[in-house]
Amino acid sequence: RFRAVVRLDPVDPNDDNSQWQALCSYPCKTNNDCPEGVECLGREESSIPPGISVSPKTCQKPEKQTSSKAKNDMVIVSGSDGTYFMALWNFVASAKYWASEHRLVVYNLGLSQWQVNMVRSWPKVELRWPNGIPNSYPPHVQDLQNFAWKSLIINETVHIYKSIFWVDAGATFVGPVAPVEDILHRHGIFLVHGQDENMKSYSHPGTYTWFGLDKETYKTGPHYAGGIQGHVWPSRYINSVV
Repeated sequence: RFRAVVRLDPVDPNDDNSQWQALCSYPCKTNNDCPEGVECLGREESSIPPGISVSPKTCQKPEKQTSSKAKNDMVIVSGSDGTYFMALWNFVASAKYWASEHRLVVYNLGLSQWQVNMVRSWPKVELRWPNGIPNSYPPHVQDLQNFAWKSLIINETVHIYKSIFWVDAGATFVGPVAPVEDILHRHGIFLVHGQDENMKSYSHPGTYTWFGLDKETYKTGPHYAGGIQGHVWPSRYINSVV
């Protein structure tokens, strides 16, 4: 049953040879509606207001389940260097308490060997970049104060895990993350508004040049917090934001 057509990748609209992908579905309500060997699968309706808009369930081949597969598909991602390690430890503890069913990924931004060993000892925590920021990246990425590493991590993880919630290591969970996941999967993006009143003083002039704008006359607003953001892939936002 034909449902929708989407581009596999962003392409030139004048390219007649661009690739397209047809998304077909076999709507169902229970397994009894499906052929043998497939199951009626789909995201359950959320009980948290305002709820999450979900597509009808469809007949699909079930994925092979493993003991390491998290129940929830949103992956929580963070990163730290040595100076933020104690904050990272506290963050992971809060995530274990409030989001115990979610997979947790930590990026090494400059941890000591002892700290790396500690992260590896934490159950159900995946360590990435075990040797620190890869040398294959240019020097400005190695400078943590440039925060260039964050976009790289978000872009990498969203393509691996499809649904990610980045939270800085200095943060602490104080409540359930289910409302965040609902918003993320309803809108395709989760951002926190109001980090400061005007982003212009922190915006690089080259950004305005890239978009063909005049920094002096362009009307800006407040930043969205870089330390708390969620993304899914594919979505209409990910290629324009990350």
